[in-house]
Amino acid sequence: MEKRLFAVPILIFLALLVFVYFVFPEYKKFLVTEKQVQYLQTDIKDKNDYYAALRILKNNLVDYRVVLDKINSAIPQEPFSPDLLTYFQKTASDSGLLLGGVAVSNEGASGENPNIKIASVSLVVMGPLNSFENFLKTVEKSARVFDVKQLSFTVEPTQMNMTTFTLIIKTYSY
Repeated sequence: MEKRLFAVPILIFLALLVFVYFVFPEYKKFLVTEKQVQYLQTDIKDKNDYYAALRILKNNLVDYRVVLDKINSAIPQEPFSPDLLTYFQKTASDSGLLLGGVAVSNEGASGENPNIKIASVSLVVMGPLNSFENFLKTVEKSARVFDVKQLSFTVEPTQMNMTTFTLIIKTYSY
């Protein structure tokens, strides 16, 4: 019986040593791994929330597509697109004017914003004054950004209703 009594503390001591040298280090590794898993789960959740927010923003931008298209038409990427010349020709014709000539020139980058490029369009239109007023009002109401830089006119003495108007209009692009 004494041998058993002596063996019990030795077995308890050996169990304690096994626990300290084998089980406890593995338990520490387990705790570290568990913290890493929690960190990664939090990171994945944050990324999913971020992507969900991006999807919401994308859907909101789709709702503003009409507004963004208006902005793109107001300041297009190409300064001298055929649409611009067609616009001036159609607007002059609709206003009752004859388009006599068109000349375009590139003025380069804007001083305020180097990303904005400025171009000039020189137009020669002929017709009565009230038609010219309608033409200017239509150009002013256009979605595209135009600035009338210079205006001159000459009246033909032989034709009272025929006035030649020369316009230099600045247009912008990016």
